Amino acid sequence: VDQLTLRAALGYTDAEISEYRSNPQFVGNDAPYVPDVTASLDGEWVAPLASGLSLVTSARWDHVGGISFDAANSPRAQRDALDLF
Repeated sequence: VDQLTLRAALGYTDAEISEYRSNPQFVGNDAPYVPDVTASLDGEWVAPLASGLSLVTSARWDHVGGISFDAANSPRAQRDALDLF
């Protein structure tokens, strides 16, 4: 279908603290603010109208994995994965 465009993306990041001079006990923990997994899927449909105009309809889904907000990876400073539509 010429009027339909679909796109998808998947990302994986294995980010961990490799050096932390002020507090070496955090070495090996997950890096703060970095989700392990991200994904997206979107689609766009374009319907031609009169006079060269078009009607564009689109939808998008994004997934962002859970993150930690501190270098200690404290359970109280974490956010679960979320989905955005």
